[in-house]
Amino acid sequence: MRGIGEDSAFYTTASPEPVDGRQGGPVGEGHQTSAEAGDSTFARGLAEHGLWGKRGSLIAIHPPRLTIRPMCNHYANSPEIQAELSTWREFIAWDLKAPLPPEAEAVETDVWPRRKAWVVRQEGVHKEGGGAFADIMAWGVPLSLPGKRPGTTVIKYVTNIRNLDSPFWRSMLARPHQRCLVPFARFAEPKIGAGREEHWFTLKDRPIGAFAGLWRADANGAKVFAFLTCEPNPLVAPLHPKAMPVILHESDYARWLEGSEADARALALPYPSQLMGVG
Repeated sequence: MRGIGEDSAFYTTASPEPVDGRQGGPVGEGHQTSAEAGDSTFARGLAEHGLWGKRGSLIAIHPPRLTIRPMCNHYANSPEIQAELSTWREFIAWDLKAPLPPEAEAVETDVWPRRKAWVVRQEGVHKEGGGAFADIMAWGVPLSLPGKRPGTTVIKYVTNIRNLDSPFWRSMLARPHQRCLVPFARFAEPKIGAGREEHWFTLKDRPIGAFAGLWRADANGAKVFAFLTCEPNPLVAPLHPKAMPVILHESDYARWLEGSEADARALALPYPSQLMGVG
């Protein structure tokens, strides 16, 4: 989605205007919608976060003109994820003393925006010992922006990151301890014109893969994440021509977690089609 610097998101409103959305549905409390730029305050708010599109369009909630656009906002993990993550010790330094987060047992295998999910990350440079460890975070980085009407606030939850030149994302990318591996067993793209039906993509050579993720603490101190997207490969493009998640090769896990900003940028490439399947 290119209206906000090609980052993917959905919006909720913080009163006084509730959104008439599919409450309780898979995407939670928000909808991804499009609207022509009609409010300079709102546009300035997007621009301040490096999220204003060059084409003069934006994502916003405005119920009379809602246009739902399908996005890549669904993936799943195996029930055996804890055992499968242990195989990553072959590729990254692992902190063997780090305990599993207490909420790990409650994490569902299906992951939707704003739901809790597994990530693997490293602490900052001041942690003694170091090494990677598993953590639990919510999917979607919230941004609070001025609403289209005076006195309203729009909260944008970014789930996919495309515009790495945005100062907001670039500052996170430049800090290795804010990068993370997002494990997945399969990910979905919507079937255009088929309601809620989805195409499911998997990796042929391993049961669990990793998206290239970025994480931070939100205003309340809660840990949240999003992952990078890139141009689709020849397998994904006919079914979802806009983008696909950045999937890392196992040999690049350590480079993503520990390398320079230039190293990290170089990994934002389509994963080879021949190593993927779709069903």
